[in-house]
Amino acid sequence: MPISKPRRKTVLIGGLLALTLAGGGAAVMASQPKPYTPTAEESAMMEKARAYNASVEKAQAERNAPAMLNPLPVGAKVLIFGDSWTRGRGAENPETEGYAPILAKLSGWDAQVEGEGGTGYLNPGSGDQVPYTERVKTIKPRFSPDLIILQGSQNDTSQDINKLPEAILATIDTFKARFPKAQLLMIGPGPSNAAAVNTALTNAADVKKIPYIDSIAAGWMTGQNATEYMLPDYHPSTEGHTWLAKNIKIAIANITKG
Repeated sequence: MPISKPRRKTVLIGGLLALTLAGGGAAVMASQPKPYTPTAEESAMMEKARAYNASVEKAQAERNAPAMLNPLPVGAKVLIFGDSWTRGRGAENPETEGYAPILAKLSGWDAQVEGEGGTGYLNPGSGDQVPYTERVKTIKPRFSPDLIILQGSQNDTSQDINKLPEAILATIDTFKARFPKAQLLMIGPGPSNAAAVNTALTNAADVKKIPYIDSIAAGWMTGQNATEYMLPDYHPSTEGHTWLAKNIKIAIANITKG
């Protein structure tokens, strides 16, 4: 008579696996591991770590985000400071057809235009003129400005580029000290031959967290636009000033919060 082999029985009891051998009655129990529950102290430490990481990520995002303008009030008081471009040179009537008065009119601002040809952050111009670093100390606005637009300058292409960053930062600091409630906006030079000056201005604006309009990168007065809107002496024509004003208005809208 053939001998039959003992059969194994597997029984699941209360989440435990019981393996019973018919012959010897031995059982092997295999339990599933329980999930780890952190202590209250460990949970508090993990929450602090999450909060810290979130604050670091937020700070990094803020540092990397481009500087923006806060919305201006209706009829904002704006000081537009710069060189001969701000003065309106090249327009048939600089007082009304320069980019600065056109921009003010398009934006509904109460503006004061302070442009002096030949000057720059380092360039003193001619005669009894002085560079931006000194001009900013004596300017007398007829109001407390909501916004200061600091334009230029291609006139610094003839100056020592290594000294330019210090002059730019000094001018910014003086503006901030004199008009602490005003927002600042910087507009770089237009012609492409002022690329080195533009780089110094971009870096200074980044350091000071000031919105910067890079007209060279935008191509407003380079290439075909230079041919169409700029005179041989590197100043905008009457049409060029209008073109410049309209583009600056659009750029300001794009860098204004909300």
